[in-house]
Amino acid sequence: MALASTSTAQLRWRCRRGTREMDLLLLRFLERDYPHLGAREQSLFGALLDEPDPDLYAWITGQSEPSNPDYLPVIGKINNCSGSKTTNVIVDRDCPLSSDRDVILTNESRTA
Repeated sequence: MALASTSTAQLRWRCRRGTREMDLLLLRFLERDYPHLGAREQSLFGALLDEPDPDLYAWITGQSEPSNPDYLPVIGKINNCSGSKTTNVIVDRDCPLSSDRDVILTNESRTA
């Protein structure tokens, strides 16, 4: 599904966070699942993007829970999009998700 609306383009920009892991996770969710959310959940996703990066990262990785319980269903959907509650990052030169094609999200554990 194409991301055509101005508000979705703005959300795409706001999904760019301080870490590549968060960027990829949020952008994957925006492209894959966001268009299928209801208006309330879309609004909550936008509100989540207003939260500080450390808090958002802790909530998505399950290290803590948000003070606003309304965020929990959206956070759960973000986690479902990644395929895991905890997301690892591995190097993959053929990854279609990254503009520089060197990182993907996976729920597999790999050792160097």
